Amino acid sequence: MTIQALGLILLGCLFVGMLLGTTFTVQAIRPEFRRQAEERRRLDAEWQVIRQVQQVVQPRWCPRCGHLMAQAASYAAVEPVEEEPNDD
Repeated sequence: MTIQALGLILLGCLFVGMLLGTTFTVQAIRPEFRRQAEERRRLDAEWQVIRQVQQVVQPRWCPRCGHLMAQAASYAAVEPVEEEPNDD
């Protein structure tokens, strides 16, 4: 009985220690989380500006066929295709 009580007390102390350690760790890391969140917001704003400029600068329509280009296609560097002359 004494060994079981001692084991429960030890287990309880371990549990309380884990809770306190977790709380301390979260409090210590919180400024890092805030810094990372601020950096993510800054990068998102910068990428938004880049996307807006790309939409203005890059044509959304294919200059060759006139079809609407997909967003991913505007990032690829496409070499012009030379067509054979029509001998009509």
